[in-house]
Amino acid sequence: FIKGGCFIMGNENAQADEKPEHEVCVDDFYMDKHEVTQARWEAVMGYNPSKIIGADLPVEQVNYFDIQKFIEKSDGKCRLPTEAEWEYASRGGTVSKYYWGNILDESYAWYEGNSEKVSHSVGLKNPNQYGLYDILGNIWEWTNDWYEPLYSVGDKNNPQGPSAGYNKVVRGGGFDSSAGALRVTNRNWLHPKNRVFSKVTTYGGHVNEIFNYIGFRCAQSLPKDA
Repeated sequence: FIKGGCFIMGNENAQADEKPEHEVCVDDFYMDKHEVTQARWEAVMGYNPSKIIGADLPVEQVNYFDIQKFIEKSDGKCRLPTEAEWEYASRGGTVSKYYWGNILDESYAWYEGNSEKVSHSVGLKNPNQYGLYDILGNIWEWTNDWYEPLYSVGDKNNPQGPSAGYNKVVRGGGFDSSAGALRVTNRNWLHPKNRVFSKVTTYGGHVNEIFNYIGFRCAQSLPKDA
């Protein structure tokens, strides 16, 4: 259970798409303590799409539409969080770069410096103030919002993001992310049909493909009469 409230979303001192800082309020909601595991996914869907295999590892290589099928089979017990809900939950009531402070602490997250380039079983690192594990690091997480390069600030209460778009927002960083990419305000985007990021970079004439693994955690609204 995440008690709702108001917070300042975004970061004026980071990338352009993290601006402008703006006040947002969200209602009470539920959010999974852990990223959805491969065991949970397979129990619902009957197959495992992941590249790094393990029952307690987060499911990955799933796109937005795959997750919608999972949601349809989850009897109302799963939806993707909005981007505002995700950032609110990730912050854990803090205003720092990470939910534990402004300096990286490896006891809270898997990233490129300690992961050995693989995902890890959920729940091995320290949780945040709301009891959420791995919300920074391990794997990137889908949200339900369409991506926009600058925040619209018209909807203060329970913003849902743009009504249409090309890419969906993914959050949180992954096991192959830099320490800086784990900051709670960092945003990335992916086409809803894609299951991985694929970025080509050139170093000294060599072309390297970089794949980041994408999964998710469920949110759930409170009943209307709660």
